[in-house]
Amino acid sequence: MRAGLYAVVDSVEYQASFSRGSDGVGLVVPGDQPCPPGFEHDERFGWWRKVPWSQVERIIEVATWARDADGYVLRLWMPPEGDMAWVAHTNDVGPFSDVPPGHPAHLRYDKNDNEWVGLMNVADLHEVTEIVRELPLAQYAAPRRATR
Repeated sequence: MRAGLYAVVDSVEYQASFSRGSDGVGLVVPGDQPCPPGFEHDERFGWWRKVPWSQVERIIEVATWARDADGYVLRLWMPPEGDMAWVAHTNDVGPFSDVPPGHPAHLRYDKNDNEWVGLMNVADLHEVTEIVRELPLAQYAAPRRATR
């Protein structure tokens, strides 16, 4: 199950970290997988490698939506770690139209982000749906313009 940002380098899709105008893309491979060539261990991500934009073939954003057992709509903000996933319940219902009122009782309210959040077992997520959006590589790779 995917969620978040991804980059394709040498025809391989990696979890990624990048922003518009940055000097490159951080590629991530979870630490429970073997270390790919050219990657180094990073305690935050697992295996990490930074590459220049010139080596990136594509960048994509994956919005992953699911329902819990009560039918509440949840969004995954990052790929699951093992059998657990961080989820959020917001006012956005993603690809679903029939949603129950209220909020999931098993999530806690985060007043800073104005959403209900929590950690759930992946087995308790139903109707998992990925919405994949290709991002404009040239726009992200273009250097930032200096501002005064």
